[in-house]
Amino acid sequence: MELYYFHDSCCCQKVKLALEEVGLAAACHHKHLDIGRYGRYDHLKDAHLKRNPMATVPVLVHKGRPILDATSQIRYVEEALDGNASLVPPTEHERARMEIIINQCDIDPRPRVLTNFADSWGNAVQLFSLQNISFSHRHYGLRKSLYALVKHPNPMIPMNRILFNLLHIRIEPSVSREALERIEQATREYDALLADGRTYLCGQIYTLADIACLPLLHRLQDLGIMEHVLLRAPTKRSLLNYWMRLRDRPSSKKVFNEWEPKSKIQKAVHTAVRKHRDLALTVGVYGAFIPEA
Repeated sequence: MELYYFHDSCCCQKVKLALEEVGLAAACHHKHLDIGRYGRYDHLKDAHLKRNPMATVPVLVHKGRPILDATSQIRYVEEALDGNASLVPPTEHERARMEIIINQCDIDPRPRVLTNFADSWGNAVQLFSLQNISFSHRHYGLRKSLYALVKHPNPMIPMNRILFNLLHIRIEPSVSREALERIEQATREYDALLADGRTYLCGQIYTLADIACLPLLHRLQDLGIMEHVLLRAPTKRSLLNYWMRLRDRPSSKKVFNEWEPKSKIQKAVHTAVRKHRDLALTVGVYGAFIPEA
C-alpha cells in the first residue's frame, strides 16, 4: 500500500489521520510529493499522471488500484482495511450525521467549484489557503510557471497562481466575507452539537467525521483565523475544547508535525510563507474579511 501526499494539504492530512487511527500508517509506504511549493512539480511528472490524470494528491494505491479522492480514501481505509470498524459510530442516527459532516468538510479543488460554499465549508477554508500557496510560487522563475502551465491537466490552476503574483490579484472582499460567514456557520453548528457534553462530533467515539474536520480546524489556526472564529464573542467554548482534545491525540501530533524543511530553498520558502501568513492579517492580503476586534 502506498500513499502519495503533500504534507501541508488538508486532504492529505485526513487520509494520514485515518491510517494512523486504524494502525496502518507503518504498513503504508508514504511518498512525499512537492506540488510546487518548494520548486519541484512532482505531481506533474509522467509517473504521477499515470496514477492520477488530474495531477492531484493524495493518491492511495492498494493492491495496484489507485483511489484518487480523499473522502473516498478515508472511507476505504475504514471499510476495506479496518476490520474493527473503529471509525464509525454505533447508531444509525450518528452514522447519518457522520456522513453529513464528512461531506460538509470536503474540498473540491477545481477553481470554478471552490467558491461553492453552500454545501462545503471545506471550500471556504481552502479559498484562504490558496493565496498562501500562490505566494510561495513567487520564489521561482517564469520558466517553472510555464512548465506547470503546459503540464497541468487543468491549466487554470497554474494560471491563477501566475496572475496572483504578476497582477497582485486578491480575493474579492465580498467573496472573502461570504467564505468567512460559511466558516462561522459551520463552527457554530459544531459548537452547538458538542455543547451536550459529547466528546466527539458523533458521540463518544472518534470517527471519520472528526478526521474530516480536524485538518480544517488546524488550517484555521495555521492561517491565523482561528482566534477570530472561535474566540470572538460569543466564544465557541465547546468547539475550542474539542479542538484542544483532538490536537493532543498521538495521531494528530504525528500528522501535523511530521515534516520539516531540509534544503536551503525549502527553509527559505517555509519561512517566507509563514511571514506572509502573519502579514496577511495586518495588511489584508486575504481581503477585508476579518472585522475589527
